[in-house]
Amino acid sequence: MVSIEKDVPRIRLGSIVEALDVIPHLLGFQPVESLVIMVACEGRVKVTARVDLEALRQPFVLPDLLGRLWARFPTGDAHVIAYSADHEGGWQALDACDAWLVPRVHRTLTLVDGARWQTEGPEGPSGRLGGWDCRVTAEAVFHGLVARGSRDELAATIAGPRASEVEHLQEVIERQRDALAEVPVTQWLTEVGKAIRGFRPDQGIEDDEAARLAIMVRDPEACQVAVLSITAQNSDHHRALWTAVVRRCPPEWQGEPLGVLGMACWAGGDGAMLTICLERAEVLVPDSDLVGILSNLINGVVPPTAWEDLRRQLLRSAPPRVRRTACPPPSRRRR
Repeated sequence: MVSIEKDVPRIRLGSIVEALDVIPHLLGFQPVESLVIMVACEGRVKVTARVDLEALRQPFVLPDLLGRLWARFPTGDAHVIAYSADHEGGWQALDACDAWLVPRVHRTLTLVDGARWQTEGPEGPSGRLGGWDCRVTAEAVFHGLVARGSRDELAATIAGPRASEVEHLQEVIERQRDALAEVPVTQWLTEVGKAIRGFRPDQGIEDDEAARLAIMVRDPEACQVAVLSITAQNSDHHRALWTAVVRRCPPEWQGEPLGVLGMACWAGGDGAMLTICLERAEVLVPDSDLVGILSNLINGVVPPTAWEDLRRQLLRSAPPRVRRTACPPPSRRRR
């Protein structure tokens, strides 16, 4: 998986310990039995990538990941960290990464086991991590970079409804499908736009509205409206909305909402959650256009700063009714 850095004020990293302390906040969770690669250009972290150590047993996983990272950031330096209680296996993964990186890439290799780190090899310098009371951790939390205990804990934040609720929510879906059958599909675009603008994160979402949105974004143009309404500035709003929809939909109706949620996460710089959304959407709607787009974003290590230009291009090629709904003109106040 790849996690692009979030658009937050800079956090100055003055030592290897401070870099290690901030990694869980860049990923969104504490890595375990993982290989993490931080790519830095001109002293600034551009991307933080993570892969399970177990996955590295498969051929070409590591060279493919490294190839994609340095195709995007050819002048980047590499900070490679293995998180593992198996020191021998961790150093083997680090040595493999070292062997695949081209000589011109400056790199540091570090093993982390719990609260301890070691760099430059099994006999190299070592020490303890700074912990929760260190400066960079405090700054990361201040800037809203949450580090959950595990990737599973992060994924649980967008889990669907409880099993006991699914039957009720399926009935809601059926009721809303019947109601929407009486509404021209062209009006779905307007309703999606109004629902996005009218959503209030502090108030949540009613089951009927969540069902209607999940149904409507199965229509390609309504889905375009949802995606093209996302900007870097309002990505948190969209993330809250589509998280709420996913939580209140039966599993078979979560595919498209997960795709829209993934786009909002990417626009907001949360590559970890983008990857989780993609993994689930690939199972539910493997052939959807959104799954293809999300996959291309990850495989191409595309930074969220590219969304502004890409969105303009997509808006220009979109049908006028999609463009009008996704980008309504500002309302004029009466004098």
